[in-house]
Amino acid sequence: AFVLSFIFTWLFNGSGGSLLPVLLFHTLQNSEEVFEQIFPGLVGTDWELISTLALLVVGIVVGVIVRRQKG
Repeated sequence: AFVLSFIFTWLFNGSGGSLLPVLLFHTLQNSEEVFEQIFPGLVGTDWELISTLALLVVGIVVGVIVRRQKG
């Protein structure tokens, strides 16, 4: 949770103060638990690492898009 606060702050600041990338990242992070319930065979595998990296990529992309739109 401590590291995530830095990621949330970085997304917020990097997007020029927009909450959209932060909210999307948080929503995607919470959806990870749903996928683990739907696909229980993935628990204990590299799924958590892969999903965390995917979340970071999505967060960065959204942050860049929002930042470019704000100018």
